[in-house]
Amino acid sequence: MSFQFVTLDKGDPRVKQVELVAKYAGKTVTFDKGDPLNFDRWNSGQQFPALRTNEGGVWGLRNVYRHLARSTVRYPLYGENFYEQSVVDSWLDWTFTELEGPLNIICPVAKIQGLEPAFVHEVFDKVKLAFDVLNKHFLTNTLLVTRRVTIADLALTFTLLPFVTDFCDNGLRKGYPNVFRWFETITGQPTFIEVLGQFTYTCNKNPLPPVPKKQAPPKKGGVKKEKKKEKKEEMNLNWKKLGKS
Repeated sequence: MSFQFVTLDKGDPRVKQVELVAKYAGKTVTFDKGDPLNFDRWNSGQQFPALRTNEGGVWGLRNVYRHLARSTVRYPLYGENFYEQSVVDSWLDWTFTELEGPLNIICPVAKIQGLEPAFVHEVFDKVKLAFDVLNKHFLTNTLLVTRRVTIADLALTFTLLPFVTDFCDNGLRKGYPNVFRWFETITGQPTFIEVLGQFTYTCNKNPLPPVPKKQAPPKKGGVKKEKKKEKKEEMNLNWKKLGKS
């Protein structure tokens, strides 16, 4: 069985991601550049990235992961039973809905330039909520689904890599010890290192802009108090004038 992963750019980072999933699955994948104006017949969905197989095409990155995981019995990348497969799917969807959207707004870090600081912090807070969920899950679980790495772990790692590289300084990592224990478990795997290289933390200071100060609302009755003060001063002045006359 042969596979060919097709994207619009051979420098697409997803090429390495698919290569890693294929490596875990014990499969060989070749890579090619697609033409958005001339879709091959096998790519029925007319989308990239896509995976060309002997039977036809599979499109959408998570579906490519799923297909490669299902194609092997060497390593249970998709879990070992129907329940585990459903949980893998649940985490794949969770990663997409809860993390990919917010992270695509602020990663890479250059994207925050020109954005309103209040909006950047709002997005960052959503990411921290997702980290709270993960930190609680990894308190009692070594990996996302089973005792072995699945495509759910790999997909989540791929999603977090730019964020961890650009935003996760020592202070933030200390706030989510269970998440980063899991993260280091995945990135420290020999297969991961063979394909993507040794990961090292490079963020020394979180680049978030300062939290914008909230303007205090005007005090109620402030104008009235000022007028009362002026009236009182005017009355005192009048009394003084009367005392001199």
